[in-house]
Amino acid sequence: MTHRFKTILTLRTCLILSACAGCLSEQSFEVSPEKIHQVRVAEPVANRPEPTPTNPSTREWLTETHAKLSNLLPSPRKPALLTEKLRDETEGTINVYDHFGIKKEGLRTLLGNLDGITCTAQCASRDSHIDTPPPQWKGFEDILIPIDDRFELSGRMGFARRNGKVIKTNCIVILPGLFGDNGVQRTQDMAEYLQAAGFHVLALEVRAHGQTEARHPELYHTWGVLESDDLMHVSDWLEAMPDVEHTGLMGYCWGANIAISTGWFDGVGRQDPLISDRIRQELTSAHGSGRFRAGIILFSPILGWERLRDELETPRGPLSDPVYHAIQETIKSRMIRKGYENPSGSLQQLIQEEFDHCGVPLPNGVEEAFALVRFLPYKNKKFYDKLSKVRTPMLFFHGANDPLAPAQEIADLVATTDNPNVASVILPGGGHVGFAAYAKAYYFGLVARFFDPETGPSAVGTTASPAMPAVDNSVSTSANHAPAATACRRQ
Repeated sequence: MTHRFKTILTLRTCLILSACAGCLSEQSFEVSPEKIHQVRVAEPVANRPEPTPTNPSTREWLTETHAKLSNLLPSPRKPALLTEKLRDETEGTINVYDHFGIKKEGLRTLLGNLDGITCTAQCASRDSHIDTPPPQWKGFEDILIPIDDRFELSGRMGFARRNGKVIKTNCIVILPGLFGDNGVQRTQDMAEYLQAAGFHVLALEVRAHGQTEARHPELYHTWGVLESDDLMHVSDWLEAMPDVEHTGLMGYCWGANIAISTGWFDGVGRQDPLISDRIRQELTSAHGSGRFRAGIILFSPILGWERLRDELETPRGPLSDPVYHAIQETIKSRMIRKGYENPSGSLQQLIQEEFDHCGVPLPNGVEEAFALVRFLPYKNKKFYDKLSKVRTPMLFFHGANDPLAPAQEIADLVATTDNPNVASVILPGGGHVGFAAYAKAYYFGLVARFFDPETGPSAVGTTASPAMPAVDNSVSTSANHAPAATACRRQ
């Protein structure tokens, strides 16, 4: 490439940045459930009829529901890829980029992926709300969730009401992206939508995130290794409330990775041989009859995070690679905040620092932790199928033009499992977690239908894998929706 051509490309990029300065900033995408075509507000438990025992799988549910909502997607575009379309004629995995006519090499550039990066930017926050909590949301209150009497996780809770009274219904837990917090507008928009649609909602800040970090700076992020155990306690705590029936879970970006680990951990329990003895000592939840039975939605998970870690070892520029540059700036800011030596944009360095400080000595290094959060084959490392153990409805929700988490990795993973509880939809657009900017009505509508206690996949039936053993989940509660910590203790 000649110097003159490079200069022209740089100038064109600068012009695009100038023209799109307004559209490359975080925005709110509020919507009322009643305004979305064919979306029904969930009824309280007492008003619901018995579900029809048709027992379709999560995949069959998605096919039917997508057909009803697909007219809400922008057109003309190539049709979305659903689970059953992920295999090609030779029974290999379909090439996602060929299907959508996307040039993979241009996904991280404004010239090659302006739509995807715009959607991403409009649904991402650049601010941090650790030292100062974000502004209050109407109808929500800040709460603390005890984790086995050791510490508390911070969250915002909103109860669904009818005629001014709290109803008994499912509670949906929302997880932020990596080191995000409840100041992210997309979390508030989704939380307020789901509450209006008839669900209780908890916007949760996990270890080393938001107000949880502000209250407990001694807690460090373990990338899903200990956070999944925390979420078992959160589900138990919520279901101990008199007005919470079951829990559901949804996560964005790295929060989606944690949610995948949680679905796997719920299925196998802490006695699984993949979990090392040293890590097992830190896990305190009991293996029960199933948490997050209302389902789990994964928005733009970074499945090949070890590949990303390697690629982030090379410094990236704001014009040549704005996506990786933004991630590296976030990593560096985190290192500076925590006082780590020689802060940089290296994800490898950040992961090692967090594990070094988390207080869990690992005799075999972080590799014994990585095995728990590895979802795809990586070099010569051991790879374990986790999706086959998922026993609650799980939906992967991804954009083909995601500039950070390759959509091909979703296809490569989901196409390898026959678990009917696991389904996926890859949309033509939406970038990275930018679905509200791309197709607001479809995005909110599909989420509400997925968690619907009468017609969602958890209501009409799933195939448990493995079998769900009975367990005593008794906990004490009080009348003001503040249950005590569960009876699960370290054994």
